[in-house]
Amino acid sequence: MTDEERQRQMDFIMDTLARLTSTMSQLAESHTRDHARVVRLEESFVILTKLAESYGDRIGSVEESVTALRRLSGGDVGKGI
Repeated sequence: MTDEERQRQMDFIMDTLARLTSTMSQLAESHTRDHARVVRLEESFVILTKLAESYGDRIGSVEESVTALRRLSGGDVGKGI
């Protein structure tokens, strides 16, 4: 291998390393940005889950109230709902 061929190989290796370093840097920045988004999504999901549970509890409570009122009124309450 001549000195010129060796130099071309070294240049190729250095260029490749420079591109890889740049790509890794971009990926690290993207990961940091995406991680923050995932954290916000997770927090939102927890809030939505709690709201859904609360809504379910309220619906259950309303159903129990309607059932109790039907029993007390002889079954005429809430038939149009």
